[in-house]
Amino acid sequence: MNKNQYKKTGSDESYTYHSLVKIILPFIEEFMKKKGIKNKKDLTIWCPFDLKEDIVYNGIQMFRSNYVDIFEKEGYNIIATHIATGQDFFKYEPEEKWDLIISNPPFSGKRKIMERALSFNKPFALISTAIWFNDSGINKVFGKVQERFSIIVPNRRAKFFKHNQEAIGNQPSFKSIYYCYKFTDKGVYFVEMEKE
Repeated sequence: MNKNQYKKTGSDESYTYHSLVKIILPFIEEFMKKKGIKNKKDLTIWCPFDLKEDIVYNGIQMFRSNYVDIFEKEGYNIIATHIATGQDFFKYEPEEKWDLIISNPPFSGKRKIMERALSFNKPFALISTAIWFNDSGINKVFGKVQERFSIIVPNRRAKFFKHNQEAIGNQPSFKSIYYCYKFTDKGVYFVEMEKE
């Protein structure tokens, strides 16, 4: 990947605060129960837009993902990949067996990202804007799999932060929600999220 390609990716590199990651934990536990998985180490979560450690890439300081940090502390087996470390989500799949995808992908190109996630036919929970419901693209992407589609809606608008670890703006004008496939029962889940 050259620097020009990364400029677009770099502008989409936003990090997730702990509060938005933590609301997914009870859903992971419920997922394990339904699958009959008793040991957390037997569940492998692929985080395809996440780093396991801080790196500098093309002069940009990039940080270890809070998804990786929290999931590892919880005891889950994690595969963390990122385009900056050579694993392009559109071309790469881990060789190691994995059970589900959870991450905060770039908000631009969300349709292609969701289509790629669906192509694996495995469970996922991916953060994106609730504004996407205003677009016809969501029907085209999830219409054929609606019996396995659900969303997780936090009560607060989530903030994200950039490379300098400062929050992006004051308060987002939109909500961010988890778009899920085969991860929960069908439906909408309204959840409480701590203030960051």
